[in-house]
Amino acid sequence: MKLVFDKYVSLLYGLPKIHKDNIPIRPVVSYIGAPAYELAKELNKVIKSKTSFDPTYSLKNSIQLVNKIKDLTLPGHCKLISLDVDSLFTNVPVKETLNILTKLLKNNHTNANEITELIELTKLCMKQNYFKFNNQFYQQKEGLAMGSPLSPLMADIFMDDFENKHIVKNNNILYYYRYVDDIIICWTGTDRQLDIFVKNLNNIHPKIKFKSELEQNHSINFLDLTITRVNNKHQFGIFRKPTYTDTTIPASSCHPWQHKLAAFHSYVHRLLSIPLTKENYLKELNLIYHMAQANGYNNNIVNNIIKKQKSMRIKKDLYSTAPDKINKYKSSLTYFGTVSERIAKTLKAHDIHVAFRTNNTLKNICNGKDKVNNKQKSGIYKLECSDCKATYIGQTGRKFETRYKEHIAAVRNNQPQKSHFAKHLLDSGHKLSSDHSYKILHTCDKGLRLKIYVEYSMSQIFEKHLSDVRTLRSIFGPNVPDLRTLRRRNVQMLFLNLHPIWDSNRPVPPNVVYLGGLHQKPQRELPKELKSYLDSSEHGVIYISFGTNVKPSMFHPEKLKIFTDVLSQLPYDVLWKWDKEELAGRPNNVRISKWLPQSDLLRHPKIRLFITQGGLQSTDEAITAGVPLIGVPMMNDQWLNSERYVKFNIGKRLLIEELSEKQLMDTIKTVINDDSYRQNIRKLRNVMHDQPKPPLERAVWWTEYLLRHGGAHLRAPTAHLHWTEYYQLDVVLAVVTAFVLFIALSVLFIYFIVSYVRYYTREKVKIN
Repeated sequence: MKLVFDKYVSLLYGLPKIHKDNIPIRPVVSYIGAPAYELAKELNKVIKSKTSFDPTYSLKNSIQLVNKIKDLTLPGHCKLISLDVDSLFTNVPVKETLNILTKLLKNNHTNANEITELIELTKLCMKQNYFKFNNQFYQQKEGLAMGSPLSPLMADIFMDDFENKHIVKNNNILYYYRYVDDIIICWTGTDRQLDIFVKNLNNIHPKIKFKSELEQNHSINFLDLTITRVNNKHQFGIFRKPTYTDTTIPASSCHPWQHKLAAFHSYVHRLLSIPLTKENYLKELNLIYHMAQANGYNNNIVNNIIKKQKSMRIKKDLYSTAPDKINKYKSSLTYFGTVSERIAKTLKAHDIHVAFRTNNTLKNICNGKDKVNNKQKSGIYKLECSDCKATYIGQTGRKFETRYKEHIAAVRNNQPQKSHFAKHLLDSGHKLSSDHSYKILHTCDKGLRLKIYVEYSMSQIFEKHLSDVRTLRSIFGPNVPDLRTLRRRNVQMLFLNLHPIWDSNRPVPPNVVYLGGLHQKPQRELPKELKSYLDSSEHGVIYISFGTNVKPSMFHPEKLKIFTDVLSQLPYDVLWKWDKEELAGRPNNVRISKWLPQSDLLRHPKIRLFITQGGLQSTDEAITAGVPLIGVPMMNDQWLNSERYVKFNIGKRLLIEELSEKQLMDTIKTVINDDSYRQNIRKLRNVMHDQPKPPLERAVWWTEYLLRHGGAHLRAPTAHLHWTEYYQLDVVLAVVTAFVLFIALSVLFIYFIVSYVRYYTREKVKIN
């Protein structure tokens, strides 16, 4: 079950019942994001599996009803009646329903402790029955919590028990079916017996009341069906309420094509699934055609959908077993036209199925729900130092205001370990201004989308600082141009902390100098306690670190369990850079620490393997130490670096989304036991490091060279191309001119040939 952070109060809003007199309002509670929402969703699954509950008379849809009654022969004196349970959800007695649930659990041999826990958790979810409307808080005193994922199941449990005890035993009922609170009955008794039956039903329980409707002219409307008794059989038609319109997503709308056709697929499915008379079939088909035309579609679209669905039904009948389903990754993207479609096509090639969604809808504008203050949401936020404009980008799965208060408390209580922002202020001596606040960048729940937004926000801040010269000028003086100008006009030389081999040996001008390993320092003595630990390791040590930005404690619990289970089975000691005080389920051979001297640690002879996120500096340090790698990339250049491990045969790459216990175990054993990985990374190190001077000395030499001679003569001629040259307009013009001349000459040639043939034909006719 997903971890629950600070959540929102449920909101009440209303939907007008425009098909009824006086247009009453249907109250709806938006339960998504409420404290018990995830728990209720999970309980819904658990209770169904523990009780094997399958309501006897409940319907999933109108097509299921048709399949149940279409072959029945009706007695001539029967009648069709519909019943409606008045406000079912808010009138279901919770205490009685819990007693029924307890009996179901006992009948399915659930042990007593589990029953107690499930009932208590269900009570907890049912007590989540408060909501907010017009900024006022209310509590629902009776009935099931509106909007809860658990409420439909609880309503079904109660009604199934009620039906079996008080309704279906009546000898005058030929059949009885219910869709939530709408009921259809075929009654074989007299009208008086029916009146007594309905009256008795309404006297059984003080909260459960029924409204009845009798057939008219042997016909009754139920759900989206019109059911008519004809010659002792059922005849079906499609029922539409008087408020029905033929409006659907127009063909001209900027929506995904699948969304536009969804309504037509649904209508065609109903058309083919319900055994309509020829007259009713043509009537419904013409209505679908009319809807298509009214919204800018061609009738052929409807015909193609009919043909496709008929073909699928034939295949289903021919093949008794369905083909094995291929598990594909699924993702959703906001639709922005052809750009989104291209992305989806690219992802499809990698077995990732994309479902489009639209954000700009009328629902977002005409929404009756109370708005949740963004401060009560979670997501990405920005803090800025008032003195130096240093920026901190943070993510939180809790309320923004809660996390912000923690930052401020860390500053005031002198606790730099609890906040990077507080650490900056306390270390630099900068002050927290009295009007200090935070800026919300994105709102979203905790998960992968939150991490993606963090990456996006950080890149946006970086781009902003490229053009923001305040920090630059505070260091180098008021006359320094912004970085964009420097990069475009004034850069004499570019130092790259990268080895050319790692950069695929791409051609660069002389003023681009590779200085891979520039950040590395000479090896230093390890702390005594750490050195003693490494020296005493019998089989060697596996070192695990996912860098600074990736917090391993935020991994999915299943993935963490894979790591701990695999590591516990290995004969090696494990050092894990871990961002918390404790690691749940930590094996005895695993030692955790919030910080480790990575560069020096990797050079210890007992290090057998480095499991890393694939950052450039970590990779460089591993190559220097000659330690083989397993890359588990998470962001940015880590994917490319991990692919390089495989290319140079110095390690392996694993994807965290696909990680399994067997895969991790096999990969670790392969990289450690196959000595070629260690030999290859040492060969690569020797090639990379075989330079006339160390990187730092070369950086100093080139800097002094530029001071002596400048760098204009090193610059590539292409650095300052005119825009006409950059876009090669001369070449484009030449190609276009040649193409136009070719077309013109071709047209003239064809014209002369046709004219000659016509002239020759006329002359021949005259001679004859």
